[in-house]
Amino acid sequence: MSRVSGAAVAPVVAFFSYWGMSHKPAEAPRPPPKPVKLGYWQIRGLVEPIRTLCAYGHIEVQPIVYQQGDRSVNFDKSMWYNVKNHIGLDFPNLPYLFDNGLKLTQSDAILRHLCRRIDEKLLGTTDEEQAKVDMLLGVSMDFRMTLVRVAYRNYHDDAVRAELQQQRIPSFLAKFERFAALHGGPHILGSRLTIADFVLYDLLDVSERMAPGVLSQYPSLKRLCLAFEDQEAIRTFIDEAPSIPLNNMHAKFGAEPQPRGLPASARN
Repeated sequence: MSRVSGAAVAPVVAFFSYWGMSHKPAEAPRPPPKPVKLGYWQIRGLVEPIRTLCAYGHIEVQPIVYQQGDRSVNFDKSMWYNVKNHIGLDFPNLPYLFDNGLKLTQSDAILRHLCRRIDEKLLGTTDEEQAKVDMLLGVSMDFRMTLVRVAYRNYHDDAVRAELQQQRIPSFLAKFERFAALHGGPHILGSRLTIADFVLYDLLDVSERMAPGVLSQYPSLKRLCLAFEDQEAIRTFIDEAPSIPLNNMHAKFGAEPQPRGLPASARN
């Protein structure tokens, strides 16, 4: 075996052949990532897929919670409005994410950033998959706004609620069902979880709450929800996270705390 001789030299990474194997000096352990700060109302709303994604990726979250006032103060939002332009956000809005100096708003931008930090495969592994994920996120936002408008404005109107339950929700779910079935499941793009599943699961859960029993008509979407909940870290989050409202206090639906997890009406 050859020997290294001569005067001391500057530190250098040395490799020694030993029984045909290369050995590197052990790397120092990386420090644990700093927790992210996530600002939002004390509701599920737009931020629930972000919270769930952080749980899935084992990212510690320090929540910054803004509370809307109740009816006695005309549902006052000054807790947020008083600070929104003074915390260094380029485009002040909720939700926002602070991650090691990076300050982000816009829920889809936050989701994509966290996917790159956790596992870029969550954004799709091919150009086609990534394009489909982008499409699904866009359609999901259209669906979300359909639900939100009724929840905040006129859910208690019998005619409006009936139209939502019998026409609007089924119209979206039928398209998602065909897409999921075409790709074979159990997730929306097939065998691998993507960020689209995080957003869609939340919307399917809300749909079932606004139209009890609706998911029973869509077996691929019901399978998607159960497969999503079957992820260990997600199951733990669902079981352990506190119950909070779906929507803010002035909403006509979902203003009361509700437990997480697919409602019993979807499990029969």
